[in-house]
Amino acid sequence: MKNNPALDWFILNFVPCPNCKSRLEAKPVEREWKNVFCTTCDFACRFITVHQDPNISKFNILPQDLKTLLTEKTLLPPLIIDYKWNDGEIEWEKVFFFPFISSKFLEEQQQCPVSLIPDRETSVLYHIDDLPNMTLYEQPSEEDMAEIVSKWNQVSTSHIQRKFRIGYSRSARIKDIAMALRRQRGVIDLEDLDDSDDIDDDE
Repeated sequence: MKNNPALDWFILNFVPCPNCKSRLEAKPVEREWKNVFCTTCDFACRFITVHQDPNISKFNILPQDLKTLLTEKTLLPPLIIDYKWNDGEIEWEKVFFFPFISSKFLEEQQQCPVSLIPDRETSVLYHIDDLPNMTLYEQPSEEDMAEIVSKWNQVSTSHIQRKFRIGYSRSARIKDIAMALRRQRGVIDLEDLDDSDDIDDDE
């Protein structure tokens, strides 16, 4: 996961403090674990911008920092990651909040032979999305997704799931919105494919 040196602090206008919903303020400091602070409460975290699909991104940590964290049993502060990427058709942006990164996670990653790249400046930790997290911001919205789906000739809930990598319930909701948009335009409804044999797990 390569961080863009010019972090997009603009997203903080849309992302409130996860603790008290007040405004977050950026205080960029080189090589510091905390660079975002709440203007009201004591919340502080690390904020990074990543121009890459979160499904193929990796969390980087300098080897000396990893060693210090494990030796001192220090918890990493909360982490906010602003992912931005383009899949050729859609401009995506998702902001994830990780309340904490446990020492157990760091220890397991250190023991995994594929997680640390030897003779490189940075250690790569996989599976960060397995840690507790919540979505703070997402674009496109469900309405935007429905607008895209409404232009398809055929649609199934499972197809929407795979396209947008979301759960079944959200996919079904987006499908309903897309069908309503088609009806509003006086266009013949999308061909409704049978999902009975092609249903993925809910989110």
